[in-house]
Amino acid sequence: MKKIFLKMRQSLDLGCGGTSPLSQGATCRVVPKRGLARALQMMPLLKIGLVCAVLFDGALRAAALDGFVVIVNKGVTTTSISMAALKAIYTGKTTYWPDGQSVGIVVLDDQITDKTDEAMEEVSGMDTSHFKTFWQRMVFSGRGQMPQKFGDTASLVAYVASTKGAIAIVPADADLKSVQKLEVK
Repeated sequence: MKKIFLKMRQSLDLGCGGTSPLSQGATCRVVPKRGLARALQMMPLLKIGLVCAVLFDGALRAAALDGFVVIVNKGVTTTSISMAALKAIYTGKTTYWPDGQSVGIVVLDDQITDKTDEAMEEVSGMDTSHFKTFWQRMVFSGRGQMPQKFGDTASLVAYVASTKGAIAIVPADADLKSVQKLEVK
């Protein structure tokens, strides 16, 4: 991708009067070189490449949560959430649901497995150690409450079911009858 942009840049020559393009009274014009026609022919390919990169990025994000679901208390009126909004919750930037309920983050103690670590890292942008340190700083500065921790999935799901505004990431094979799943966009 970088080579294509360099070729496009090299195909244009900036002809300017004065000592600098930024000097007073300088008149600049774009003077095409031989490769301009070729660069313009490559524009559709650049657009296709950009679309592919965006789709690939989305596929990678979805793959990180593969095998996991985001659950909330049934009292939460939200049915779907974007990755950006989910990250805002897990980084303490969003503390209330749209309906006004306070958000309560619930996590598995030390994230149990590497796969759970990967899902948490994808959602929060931090590995388990940084996530814990981040929330300790938030608590000590008075800007947040430490996420509730549970050693097993069943007790975590039961806590989310009984706590208004609670949110958690759990393995998809857990018994989720008492909670609501959020669709991650």
